[in-house]
Amino acid sequence: MKLATAEAVAKKYAIRPRDRWVVIKKFIRGEEVTDGGVIVPETKDDRSQRGIVFALSNCAGRDREGNDIPWDIKVGDVVIFTNYPMDIPAVEELTGEKDLVLVQADEVFAVAEEV
Repeated sequence: MKLATAEAVAKKYAIRPRDRWVVIKKFIRGEEVTDGGVIVPETKDDRSQRGIVFALSNCAGRDREGNDIPWDIKVGDVVIFTNYPMDIPAVEELTGEKDLVLVQADEVFAVAEEV
């Protein structure tokens, strides 16, 4: 059995999710400071539902004949997604990125486009 070395653990990896999954880097709101200097931390219910698409699987799903359904979003798009994404600390460790979440294709509700 081959054991992981420190070099292998420190190495950064690219992530490619499987069918229908999207990895999103969340926008994090900063802590607010009141006029009196009281720090108001972000609450769980106040989490941002916006982020940037970090990685996509090879397709958004499959049709009835088993053909791939292409994505209508791309890496780098700003999206609005479900309020209950799956946190993925293992992916954060592998990529060195923070604030990554995993959602299914149908949990991405909209793409924000500049006007």
